[in-house]
Amino acid sequence: MKKYAVALALFVLSTTTSRARADDLSDARDVERASAEVHQLAQQSLDRRVAMVVDGAAAGAVLLPTGIVLAMRSSDDVGNILGTGLIVSGSVSLALGALDLRPSSVERMADAFDARRAAGGSNADLLRLSYADWRDAAASARRTRPLLGAAETILGAVSIAVGVTMFLANEGIFGLDRTRQYRVGSISMGAGIPFLGLGLRTLLIQSPEERLWSMNAPSAERVPIVTGFMAPGGGGVSIGYAY
Repeated sequence: MKKYAVALALFVLSTTTSRARADDLSDARDVERASAEVHQLAQQSLDRRVAMVVDGAAAGAVLLPTGIVLAMRSSDDVGNILGTGLIVSGSVSLALGALDLRPSSVERMADAFDARRAAGGSNADLLRLSYADWRDAAASARRTRPLLGAAETILGAVSIAVGVTMFLANEGIFGLDRTRQYRVGSISMGAGIPFLGLGLRTLLIQSPEERLWSMNAPSAERVPIVTGFMAPGGGGVSIGYAY
């Protein structure tokens, strides 16, 4: 009887140990996969930030000096109007580029993942804490992104509409003469175009935080991943599921 009890205890211990080893191996694979995904998205976010900063700086470097020179030609009404629009457009481009100087949320999450991993602890705890952070970040981005994108799109569209109206309408809107009317239209168009592009991109393309959680969420919580890409002649949007 004792032999059977000992054999049963050894079997249970062996099964438990094997299961624990299998769980550890599975967690280790999940850690490597999660690490690759968060660092890939962090690098993509860094590349996008660098591109936005460079684009903003390049636009400002070209548009601002040209606009200032044109605006200073007081004897040339057309040049003055064009210069005002270029100054506004260049300033907005610089401001939007400056907003991307700060590391993104997904970059900070990659750093936090590395810090937790370097601190030791079990793979299961590392995944549990990281997944909780990623889920909360994705939920926050999913709530705020449509509101921010809609606000930027509306602001850009209204500014463009005002600019087009000022350019095409008869003289006398709000008592303005033709020159001042064109100047207001130039300012509105110069500010509206960058904001409209930014707003549409924010509305249509998911944030890195949303994509990261979509790649790691349970199947029931996964949503289509919407990303932007560059194609000959312009940009595009792709939609897919993460498995």
